Amino acid sequence: MTEAQLIRKAAGGDRAAFESLYDRHWKPVYSYAWLLTRSVVDSEDLTQECFLALIRKPEAFDPERAQLRTWLIAVVRRQYFGRVRTSSRESGSADLEQAQTPAGLDEELIRVERAAAVRLAISALPEAQQGGAVPVRV
Repeated sequence: MTEAQLIRKAAGGDRAAFESLYDRHWKPVYSYAWLLTRSVVDSEDLTQECFLALIRKPEAFDPERAQLRTWLIAVVRRQYFGRVRTSSRESGSADLEQAQTPAGLDEELIRVERAAAVRLAISALPEAQQGGAVPVRV
């Protein structure tokens, strides 16, 4: 079943479809949230909010524009910076200027996504053509 089909089913209330999507993507989403927040509680909240955003508004994800994991991570980033903006407005501080993405994190996420895409493409090749493929390290 494709991710688009799972998303539609999950948005319609199919718990198994939601769990399948969550199981596939929670770890990198949570890891990115943790790198931004350095807080288990905040990372868990952002991860949960991210998946709920997908289920509440499934049409926001366009598989022609991005892989689902990339989209989910972008949602976490927007949510994080939204929280920082709200917090800085409430406290009157300049937290947003200090809340930058850790150096190199975006590049690392792009590298991981590319490696996953290459592995997927190699696995789609006939077995005879896979034999000479160089393993892609993550």
